[in-house]
Amino acid sequence: MNERLYLQKIDIIRWQKGEHKTEEDYVSIEEPLALEVNGQRVAVLMRLPGAEKELAIGFLISEGIIDNFNDIQMLSHCGSIMPGEVSEDPLTPSRNIVKIQATHLNRAKDTATLLIRSGCGRTSVEDIVDQLPKVHSNLEMGIDILTRIAKEILDQQEVRKMAGGVHLAALFDAQGQMLVTYEDIGRHNAADKVIGYALLNGISLADKILYTTGRASYELVTKGARMNIPVIASKSSPTSLAVEFARNTEITLCGFVRPSRANIYSGEKRIIFTD
Repeated sequence: MNERLYLQKIDIIRWQKGEHKTEEDYVSIEEPLALEVNGQRVAVLMRLPGAEKELAIGFLISEGIIDNFNDIQMLSHCGSIMPGEVSEDPLTPSRNIVKIQATHLNRAKDTATLLIRSGCGRTSVEDIVDQLPKVHSNLEMGIDILTRIAKEILDQQEVRKMAGGVHLAALFDAQGQMLVTYEDIGRHNAADKVIGYALLNGISLADKILYTTGRASYELVTKGARMNIPVIASKSSPTSLAVEFARNTEITLCGFVRPSRANIYSGEKRIIFTD
């Protein structure tokens, strides 16, 4: 990934040790991406540019707006905003649109467009389907895999090293082999890009580990349940609702994953402890 494509150079005043001076620095870019399904605008995502098709597919399917990948007949990304150009009104961008033709759309035509801001997922618990599917997987993994993941992630956060302000999501197999990573200003966007990549490349999620540097919220767990992802690991903490949903859907939820520690909040049957 060329991280400079997602960064904007600006002048700042840096104060340090009682002195200040003007310097050049980088900030991560935040832009709107509109999603249209069957000609209907269903969402606008505020996100870091890049992997637009992966983000669109991952979001639409993990949120249940489209049932599954086989429902998608056509997928195209239309016109990025040029570097340095001011983004349009987030709800009505004329460019930067992913257009999809699908056999079925789980949204009424009169439903308002969702504006999904970079730091948040969908915020209403009532929007969640009453009965999320339970995850079915034969995956088992050693506790040392979480240690390996935590160490390997440190080298993958390219945008964060230069500008900060972004989260990373990654997909690992049961042996701790990294398959794909994406950074984004939104933790849900990063996860959706990883999910979309897997769907577009025919990678089964039923025996994989989804890692995020952001907190493990209930929205992330619902995505995992819909996509049949057995293990979700976070560098940060889970919320109480995330733990409740993970236990109900039989997801293995791990938090505070570090090179030397991890908390297992649910689904411990998949973890092989060596002590």
